[in-house]
Amino acid sequence: MVTAVLTAAALLLAAGPAAAKYASVVMNAETGEILYAVNPDRRHYPASLTKMMTLYLVFEAVESGRLRMDDEITVSARAARQPPSGLGLRPGDRIRVRDVILGLAVKSANDAAAAIAETLGGTERKFAVLMSEKAAALGMTGTSFRNASGLPNRRQLTTARDIALLVQALRRDFPRHFGVLATRTFSYGSRTYDNHSRLLDRYDGTDAVKTGYIRASGFNLAASAERAGVRLIGVILGTRSPRARDLHMMGLLERGFEKATQGRYAAYDYDRNLRIDLKVLPTPRTKVVRVRGARGRIALARLTPPRRPAELAYLAGEGSTNESASEATDVAGGGAWGIQVGAFSRFAPAERTASEARDRLPSLLADTRVAVTAAVENGLTVYRARLMGLDAEGAANACDLFTAEEIACLTVPPDSGSPAPAP
Repeated sequence: MVTAVLTAAALLLAAGPAAAKYASVVMNAETGEILYAVNPDRRHYPASLTKMMTLYLVFEAVESGRLRMDDEITVSARAARQPPSGLGLRPGDRIRVRDVILGLAVKSANDAAAAIAETLGGTERKFAVLMSEKAAALGMTGTSFRNASGLPNRRQLTTARDIALLVQALRRDFPRHFGVLATRTFSYGSRTYDNHSRLLDRYDGTDAVKTGYIRASGFNLAASAERAGVRLIGVILGTRSPRARDLHMMGLLERGFEKATQGRYAAYDYDRNLRIDLKVLPTPRTKVVRVRGARGRIALARLTPPRRPAELAYLAGEGSTNESASEATDVAGGGAWGIQVGAFSRFAPAERTASEARDRLPSLLADTRVAVTAAVENGLTVYRARLMGLDAEGAANACDLFTAEEIACLTVPPDSGSPAPAP
């Protein structure tokens, strides 16, 4: 008997963060309790996590009346010269404050950061002094700022604990604005920019993310997520790739939620707008992995179907309300895409494997159908175990979750073969 498996994805989390510069923290956002930490007070380069402090001071100016969302600021030649990433601003351009905010949160635009810093501080250097003073006032004792963007400066340093305190302060002090950190896309001029982290789509309950990267820092990430009435803040400094960063954050938040809720999670029925508290969340087998640079092992088990956190209406120019429109999104969508979870020499194990895969992610794959297709490879008939009835995004999300558990998965585009008849 020959059993052929067509694809297998290595779990990038196993590569882990670089031990020499890795740090992480998981904090209870309400109590400030640290649930998990590795090197929480070791100083690192914040990279674009710096922009969260820039946003803090911008929000402060908006709330005090010094700025309004529709005010326009003028871009200086110095601001326009900032290296990427940016919005392509030119000297003399005028940009609205709301677009600056979105540019910082989504595109991590260095030119927008410099422009707003000069507007509020006179110069970016003076604004950085204000940033450092605010950090001290918030208890960020290991942090010093030298610019508004996070571009390399050997004296611009922070800690994982301090970044968690900053996220906590942003949510506490500016609840009307905090949701900008959940914005997925942002259009400015003729271009549309995507958020650098896919955590918003891949980890249920995530309502804020900010990424950062310079060569000296590695890939950094700060995130906020809520489940079962518990909100956690996670911070990672020094991972090796964007995907490893996101997967590692999922693992840390899982560990934190398990500790904070004693295994009690919240599911959510978006169609009925009903929260369901579960003492035991049905899950697939637990995949435990080692993370270099971290103590112990991290389980990636309770990954629930992705959802779309709400975005603030005022950022779309629809007024100044902080009420968000939460929409249920059917990830499956009844589309023509699918996923493939294996290929076998017999029909029966292919059908069984597809059915078991559907049961692992019931909320995400409940409306899919098992479709075993046959193909001849090297003179042998191969039966492909597939689940069809997804849209492209739903197929990609499902494979991401299976890949995180080292389960082979391929996305299947429309018109990729007819079902094989049962023998």
